Amino acid sequence: MENQVRKKMVGWTIALATPLLAVVIYYFILLSLYVTAEDLYNFPVPRNASP
Repeated sequence: MENQVRKKMVGWTIALATPLLAVVIYYFILLSLYVTAEDLYNFPVPRNASP
């Protein structure tokens, strides 16, 4: 009985942690691709954009 409960808890933990981790990784990737430009009132500009 305890083994089934443990398996369910591990399954739910993985099921909830996976989308959360995906959102965090996606957010940080988006942050690393853009910089804010002071002359454009902090509008995000792609890092590889040519001036």
